[in-house]
Order: sequence, then C-alpha cells, then structure tokens
Amino acid sequence: MEFDPEKIVLDEEEQWIEDHLDEFAPAPEWVGKGLREAAHNTMEQIRAGREKKPVTINLDTGAVAYFKSLAAETGIAYQNLINLYLVQCARERKRPVFA
Repeated sequence: MEFDPEKIVLDEEEQWIEDHLDEFAPAPEWVGKGLREAAHNTMEQIRAGREKKPVTINLDTGAVAYFKSLAAETGIAYQNLINLYLVQCARERKRPVFA
C-alpha cells in the first residue's frame, strides 16, 4: 500500500496548524539537535534501567533563570534540561572549576 498525503484527514487543530504554517518561525538547528539528544539520552536511561531520584537542592538564581530561558526556547522543561546537563557532565567526567 502506497502512502497518499492527499487522503489524510486532519482534525480541527491539525488543520489550523496546516493553514498557519507560514506564521511559525523555524526552530534553530541546535534546538532540533538538542531535542534529538535529549530523546536519545532518555531512551538510553530507560534501556539502562536507571531511575531518577527526587532531590531538594539550592541552585543559583542566575543558573535557574538560564535554564528556564532555554526551556522556553526548546520546549523542554527546565528541570529536565538541568538533569540532561548533569548527566552529560557525569558521563564526560567534567569537574567544576573552583575560582
């Protein structure tokens, strides 16, 4: 069976998006790359059977503001972005710089 895009029936919301596509700004390439990387890391964690541990932590307000602005750009929750960054740091064995 061959795919025929002309036979697809869109619901009301999908049709609105289709009708207004030219009004959306394309996402920067790094957003797509970041989303693919986040999805890959999530699947990697699921396959490895790792779970997340809830913690309470005091964070620098500037750092939180940075991740919240990044969240607004990417559509990924800022808590997940912080976790993603920490996982990357641990995987790469990065150490903090003490100034």
